[in-house]
This record gives sequence, structure tokens and C-alpha cells, in this order.
Amino acid sequence: MTAALRAFVVLTLGGLLCACNPSSAAPTATDLVGREFVSTEIVGTPVPGGGPLTVAFPAPERLSAYAGCNRMMGTADLSRGVVRADGLATTMMACPPPLDAADQWVQNLFAARPRWHLDGDVLTLTTSTLRVTLVEQSADN
Repeated sequence: MTAALRAFVVLTLGGLLCACNPSSAAPTATDLVGREFVSTEIVGTPVPGGGPLTVAFPAPERLSAYAGCNRMMGTADLSRGVVRADGLATTMMACPPPLDAADQWVQNLFAARPRWHLDGDVLTLTTSTLRVTLVEQSADN
């Protein structure tokens, strides 16, 4: 077998192996549907009151968030690895300090249009000033 033919065979087989391995595909927004994540680490300004931040994706293009005061929910565009969740609706509970500032923290996070990355059961939201690591909650947690 010539060197050129051997290289062709190796590259072709390598390409087939990569194409058949589903774990090599980048996660998409549909991979988040039906899942709920809770923050385990925040690098940057912490959630007022200590959080944690909970983010759920109950249906395609839907997001809900909670950080200790009011629950927020609405539409979310997760295309191109960025969370665009403008105008989330919120419950209207009056929360005591410091929880009263948690809602603004969540609004600021999503207003910054964080990049999202999913690695198994770990979701990371990143802005220029904040990195939030969240782990998927199972039904028995």
C-alpha cells in the first residue's frame, strides 16, 4: 500500500469514527429542554442572599429562573451559544433584604446575554464579569 493510499484510508476511517460518535456533537438548545440546573459555583458578584440560582428549561424556547425571591419565566433564544431572555415575567413577592436584590441580579445576568456551555450535566453561563456553574438536578434531589 502506498503512503498516499494509507493516509487516505486512515483519514477516511478517522472521519467515519468521529461521525458515528454522538458525544462529539456540540450540545444544542434542545439538549436543555426538560432539565433544571442549580448553581454550585459563582465567580464574580454572588447572588444577594446566597442563592442558589436555579435555571430550568421546561419547553423549547422557554426558561425559568429563581435566585431566592421571585420566580422569572419567559421565552429564551439559545441559538449560537448565547442566552437571549429579554422581558422575563416575574412573580411580585416582596422579599426582605438581602433577598430583595436577587431579582435584579438575575435580570442583570440575562441582560448581559451570557454565553452558555453544556458538558454532560454541567451548564456554565458566562458574561464578561460573571461565570455561573450549574449542575443538573435529578428528580430525587
